[in-house]
Amino acid sequence: TDFTAPYWLPAQHVDVSQTWSTADLHVKVGEPITRTITLKAKGTTASQLPDLKPKQTDPSLKFYPDQAVTTDQKNNDGITAIREQKIALIPSKAGKFTLAAMDIPWFNTASKKVDVAHLPAVTITAIDAAPATNNNKIKTPVVDQTPTLEPTKLEASSTYSSLWMWLALILALAFIIILVLF
Repeated sequence: TDFTAPYWLPAQHVDVSQTWSTADLHVKVGEPITRTITLKAKGTTASQLPDLKPKQTDPSLKFYPDQAVTTDQKNNDGITAIREQKIALIPSKAGKFTLAAMDIPWFNTASKKVDVAHLPAVTITAIDAAPATNNNKIKTPVVDQTPTLEPTKLEASSTYSSLWMWLALILALAFIIILVLF
């Protein structure tokens, strides 16, 4: 039996599945969509489960994997290892992105043959976050109101500055009083 994977995964049964943070696989450009890949292997330990990070094929779709969570579940009929990998995907442009299928070869200890757990290819669709329409062009004069907001920001900033100044002064006086008492 030829086993050519970069890892050795002997098990009685292996299953791989995926879930998504959104059911329709549509996401706005610049917003994340989370893919959770779960690998379950009966008759082995979590330390033997391979890494589940798919290959990044399109530079316009960024991958941000979380730390994988691994557990061993003991049952009456043995042990089942579980590896869960969450990956945030963020598209930087609109379009369709196809994530390649994942094949996880493993050695079936019951049949003494090499089997493959398969995760099919998936296509996600990224849509523009704010499509340009005539309505957006009408709303652009709102920028003229921005100067009226600035004094409010300055007042809040100066209020915090004076608060910090008074707090620093009180703490300095308290420190001087403590030094005099000692």
